Amino acid sequence: MFILNDINAGFAGGNNVALEYLIKNDVSDYVLLLNNDTIVSEDFIDALFDKYDVEDNVGFVGATHYYYDQRDAVQTVGGGIIDWEHGECKAIRQKNQYDSYDFITGSCVFMPIEVLRKVGPISTDYFMYWEDVDWSTVARKKGYKLQVSDYGCIYHKEGSSIKSLSRIYYHTANRILFMKKHSDKNIYRKFSIYIVLYVLKESFMNMIKNPQYSKTLIKGLISGLKKSR
Repeated sequence: MFILNDINAGFAGGNNVALEYLIKNDVSDYVLLLNNDTIVSEDFIDALFDKYDVEDNVGFVGATHYYYDQRDAVQTVGGGIIDWEHGECKAIRQKNQYDSYDFITGSCVFMPIEVLRKVGPISTDYFMYWEDVDWSTVARKKGYKLQVSDYGCIYHKEGSSIKSLSRIYYHTANRILFMKKHSDKNIYRKFSIYIVLYVLKESFMNMIKNPQYSKTLIKGLISGLKKSR
């Protein structure tokens, strides 16, 4: 089945067309979000299912990402940890480092349909970047654990179609929005001081040699601070 979108609604908006269809219609017991710039290993699907057999209360499951052009190099194990002090999402590259994860990388997310119905579709507040972290955070707040498969993998051509300035803008704006939505007031207050000082310092240091980078950082900062929860 193919669903044709008339507009570019971003990562969340595009995927939500399918997710909302699956939520409303009893057509599948499981859901897999998988980027179209990936290739999967032969044991990929079995590895995802196995995680639900060995652990209770698992919500999302991810898979190890290897670089498409360097297939022995791990890009991420499929999940990561949130640094709440600095508002950063850190991808983990070493297996068995954590018992569970703060987020599952959005390029590969697997779940039972009942988990999707309880967690709901992806927030459209972000357009691109941080929406997978937001979605994972909502799942954890619902009481689910986030895990990665013990074997099986994908080979990922990361970021091939995304311009660097767009990446900088959305990452800056959306990390602020995420912290505004999901951290408590004291943590957000400290973070907001940190991010303002960081962006001003970074922009000043690069104003001469890379003015576009500096301007993009400032635009991202202003956009993130203006956005409501």
